[in-house]
Amino acid sequence: MANAIVVYSEETTGNVYHLKTDKKGEFFALRVVAGYYKIEITAPDGTGVYTGSRSVGITKDSNNPQPLKTNVLNVDLSAIRANGEMATSSSAGNMSEAELNAIRKD
Repeated sequence: MANAIVVYSEETTGNVYHLKTDKKGEFFALRVVAGYYKIEITAPDGTGVYTGSRSVGITKDSNNPQPLKTNVLNVDLSAIRANGEMATSSSAGNMSEAELNAIRKD
């Protein structure tokens, strides 16, 4: 989603990072402090489209630190409900394919 606002809020320290996606819907942040973050994505029109959490950090090898796989956030917004809940979560188990397609279309 282009021009979306992505907010990372660290749950222990209170560090908050406000990011904006580019025209491809991608974003990048340097020097994000390791921790456990609540993540919120807001569409350009102000609609909340995603809420989740993620651990961010690097490997403990100080000679060759590498980003953890959890540092990458891939969210398929084609299956997000109007309330920001993922339609592909376990709560969507009773949804028909037609209902999922309607959500994706919206």
